[in-house]
Amino acid sequence: MAGFRSEYPGIRLRLVEEGGKIVERLLSESKLDLGFVVLPVDEQAFETLTLAERRLFFGGEGGSSARSERIRAAVGFKRGAVYYVQKKASPSTIA
Repeated sequence: MAGFRSEYPGIRLRLVEEGGKIVERLLSESKLDLGFVVLPVDEQAFETLTLAERRLFFGGEGGSSARSERIRAAVGFKRGAVYYVQKKASPSTIA
């Protein structure tokens, strides 16, 4: 951080760790300029850029709790990604 501050003294960098919905709200309220989230994100309100993508796997014994609907819903995706998001510019802010 010290190196960043000395190279870019006019830029204030604040790191905040929050859940995706809170990041969306802070972006909407212009309290953040950018955020990093895992999808889904409101694509009507935010622009996204994929930063990383990877396959996710869940393993367990046959007949284990992994077969329950609740667990399946939590891990029911095959790919995960981290996205950079920012508030979409409104037509009045585009020069």
